[in-house]
Amino acid sequence: MFGYIVPNEQELKIKDFATYKSFYCGLCRQLKKDFGLRGMITLSYDMTFLVLLLSALYEPKEVETKGRCIVHPVRKQKRISNEIMEYASKMNVLLAYYKCEDDWKDEKKLKAVLFKSILKYKAKKIEKQYPSKAKVIKEELDNLSKLEATNSTDYDMASTIFGRLLGNIFVYKEDDIFKDELYEIGFYVGKFIYVIDAYKDLDEDKKKNCYNPFIKRANDDKLKEEVIDNLRLYMSYGTREFEKLPILKYRDILRNILY
Repeated sequence: MFGYIVPNEQELKIKDFATYKSFYCGLCRQLKKDFGLRGMITLSYDMTFLVLLLSALYEPKEVETKGRCIVHPVRKQKRISNEIMEYASKMNVLLAYYKCEDDWKDEKKLKAVLFKSILKYKAKKIEKQYPSKAKVIKEELDNLSKLEATNSTDYDMASTIFGRLLGNIFVYKEDDIFKDELYEIGFYVGKFIYVIDAYKDLDEDKKKNCYNPFIKRANDDKLKEEVIDNLRLYMSYGTREFEKLPILKYRDILRNILY
């Protein structure tokens, strides 16, 4: 369900794209450091966006390094690390863990239960460190499962549940003057991700007889236009909240991704 919040590379300056890649590689490195290769598997563009957003807003101390990896074994890649990377790394793994739990419960996917068992020890430690985050993630995924179990066609409600989940993760500090704006950005990004993922998977889900809120409207000629209009609406609300934040650093990269 992740991997949609990406930059438009053609519209980015070379230096800005290099910076974006440094954050992506930095998060990958953090996941490996914290959780090994199993953590690297959970790497997503969406969480890279969150790291960029929070780093731009709070401007924590950053450390730049260079190194090789499995993906880049020859040429050393620049990597940025900071305290927010650690937070995003843990949220990434916690999301993956609960998603596996959800997939096993709903669809009895064997690979889900296997990956869940691999992540379990680390996930339980994160739960203790971030109990309120873990509680919301689990509750909202449960709410989503219950809604999907009814074969609901209410994709706005389904995307709202996922939006609440991601909005909670976007709030880095619980008692903070920026928490409302960050929650709203995460909320609308979450709605966007859920709807675009469901629409993209419509044909495949129909073949596999899997739940999809759009299945009953698969032959509706107006569906695509409706989905596009809603995606634009979600992101217009998200960008409205973004523009309220006092962000100067990495602003061009973030605007490129959002707009």
